[in-house]
Amino acid sequence: MSMLIFSQTEENLILWTDTLVVDTDHRPTGLAQKAWALPDINVLVAATGTAEIALSFVENLNRASGLTDIEDVNGRATGVLQAIHDTLEAHVGNIGRSTIYVWGFPADGGKLVRYIYRSMNNYQPERYVGDQFGAKPSPPGRELEMPSSHEDVIELALQLQQINRDSEHGVPSGGELIATYLQRGDVRTQLIFQFPDLEESLKAIKERE
Repeated sequence: MSMLIFSQTEENLILWTDTLVVDTDHRPTGLAQKAWALPDINVLVAATGTAEIALSFVENLNRASGLTDIEDVNGRATGVLQAIHDTLEAHVGNIGRSTIYVWGFPADGGKLVRYIYRSMNNYQPERYVGDQFGAKPSPPGRELEMPSSHEDVIELALQLQQINRDSEHGVPSGGELIATYLQRGDVRTQLIFQFPDLEESLKAIKERE
């Protein structure tokens, strides 16, 4: 998983993610959503890094009983993520770095919260509230500016795609650009852009079938 852009306020979130999935050799293997909603508890999960970490985490949350809000998710997240990571590494070896992002609203009516869990920090929680704009990877040498339109977001996404291509450790991004909107009581998605190399990626995917 390779690209993530978000704009967070105290009341809502817009998250943009690409859909290109690649293997360990960075060859396209498919297109997939990279953000997962848990509408019953008004929580949204996204990730960069190893897809299996995020998928297993979301599956665990969907099976869990008694979750009412993002704070309940945070109460179990570190232990679950550590166990998933250790199990996966035991089976396949080094899986690199992963970062899990979770947004949601406390059940007591509080402001929108973001938790970040980084494998390099053993998935210990980092909690954020308030206005923030961010992107991963971060464009080098300049401060991020809040986009004012879909066109601005698309331009940034294309820049991030090129950063991934140019970086020795970058993971290819592309496919489609999906916007996910979260506010209290509502989550929805919208396709806003197809990357110029989508047809090339689809051809590479089909050749692997």
